[in-house]
Amino acid sequence: MKVLTIITSYNRKESLINLIDKLEKQETDVLIYDDCSDFQPFTPNYVKFKFNYGKEYLWLKFKHIFENTPKKYDYYIFLPDDVDIQPNFIKNCVQLWEGLDDKNKISLSILTDQRTKKPNWTNFKPIIKNEYIQTQWNDLCFISDKEIFNTKIQPISLYRWQILQKELNINLGSGLGGQISRYWHDKGRTMYHTKKSLVKHLKGDSKMNYEERLKNPL
Repeated sequence: MKVLTIITSYNRKESLINLIDKLEKQETDVLIYDDCSDFQPFTPNYVKFKFNYGKEYLWLKFKHIFENTPKKYDYYIFLPDDVDIQPNFIKNCVQLWEGLDDKNKISLSILTDQRTKKPNWTNFKPIIKNEYIQTQWNDLCFISDKEIFNTKIQPISLYRWQILQKELNINLGSGLGGQISRYWHDKGRTMYHTKKSLVKHLKGDSKMNYEERLKNPL
């Protein structure tokens, strides 16, 4: 079994170092994709982008990640840089993924919070199934296999923030999680969350959607 943990990072060096240190003690390779942080790369397998994609171009960042990540692993775990994990994190992720008896599964999200109690993005009413919740959405903190890289990521128009956000008078996120979720939902594939979160979201300002996190903290 070969596992690659992909960390997306931006300007949270302390939590990133802590996360890498814990992962290095577990059975996984680590690959960091950094969104042009102020600090310089400090570990091998560290890809630093030349500019900050932000939420407006997160789709382009993940398109690059999906196209360029090595496809030689059995499982892939995606993590942001602001989570904490337990010593047996990788083992638990793999066991839960392998124990999910569903030939149509495409992703198992591992950050579970109040959002899993109601429909999100695909208007699917969540269903609890033993240790899992079928949610039909992916929040970009998940485990999958290499098939996830077949996702056809499409450009997200700046109209979303330049016009629509002002008209609705709300702060819109990147739109990428919704796009990926609808892509696989429309193909009849299933997406789950673990009933119990496998990661702990650390306190701190959101780099992607500060206003939303103030209203709906993780």
